[in-house]
Amino acid sequence: KIEKIKERKKKKNAFTELEIEKIRDAAKNYREKAIVDVLLSTGCRVGELVIMKISDIDGNKMIVHGKGEKDRVVYLNAKAMISLEKYLSERSDDNPYIFCGGYFVQDNKESMGKYQCSKNGEWYKDPNLVSDRHVDKGTIEQLMRKLKKRAGIETRCYPHKFRRTCATMALRHGMPI
Repeated sequence: KIEKIKERKKKKNAFTELEIEKIRDAAKNYREKAIVDVLLSTGCRVGELVIMKISDIDGNKMIVHGKGEKDRVVYLNAKAMISLEKYLSERSDDNPYIFCGGYFVQDNKESMGKYQCSKNGEWYKDPNLVSDRHVDKGTIEQLMRKLKKRAGIETRCYPHKFRRTCATMALRHGMPI
């Protein structure tokens, strides 16, 4: 019969325009740029990002399969459309997912019968290295930590912060809450 003590909610910050541009510049290849731009443009959760399929894209619209089996339509901005188009044009596999998973091997080429990954992370260009599954959520989170380090920004960088930034930018541009 004891009531909860109300705690003040801690305000969580979004990325600044400068931080966004630094993160975009830190991306090594079109795949990384596409991940950043799609997260920023759609405001989707990382779990929704990894299960997106190429067939879900319709021009500048995309169907997102969200929490609780709910589907919604999100819109891609120009930067996201261009980076997605460039990334998908580099792929020659038949994986249905936008962000496909891959096989990663050690330095020894004979170790698993697979090919060695390229140093700049462009393994997705080789159909022999692309698996039939989608990328893991943990891989996206790990990529965000790498981008933070490469960009040299001080604030934390994780996928959900892109969702918060997308909402903040929409509010600033006059969208109702």
